[in-house]
Amino acid sequence: MMDIEQNIIDKFTKDLADSIDTEVLYNAMGWTIVNIPHPWYIPSVPQYYGNSLIDWLEENKIEYHCWDGRIAFKEGRDATFFTLKWA
Repeated sequence: MMDIEQNIIDKFTKDLADSIDTEVLYNAMGWTIVNIPHPWYIPSVPQYYGNSLIDWLEENKIEYHCWDGRIAFKEGRDATFFTLKWA
């Protein structure tokens, strides 16, 4: 039982560290990070939103990276455009 608990703790710890590292990296590169406004827009769960968010990003040729309910935008104006459209 202890091995299962430790494995879960280890996984959560690694996932949290990866998420923090990703945010620090994109901040250091000057990208703008915003939260995905609604949980049903999370890109890893396409059956809940029909890919409309990702389709919109691709159609508008926006350079982005998604992780853990957040999106980093290379251009600040794209983050503003996204927020106005999806918030």
